[in-house]
Amino acid sequence: MCCSIFSGSETACGSISSGGTESIMLACKAYRDHYRTAKGITKPNMVCCVTAHPAFDKSCHFLGIKV
Repeated sequence: MCCSIFSGSETACGSISSGGTESIMLACKAYRDHYRTAKGITKPNMVCCVTAHPAFDKSCHFLGIKV
């Protein structure tokens, strides 16, 4: 169903989250992992405004990202 919505082929794969904290944490993990491999970044940091969703702080804490 999701592949047809996003025009994916029959060999496409991925994951779906229900939103909120889970989605933010998965996005932070995906970017952390990607840039560790692609650019060799071992001490990632994230710039957030003070009104950012609290899940960004939680995600950074669990994933070793400096806010």
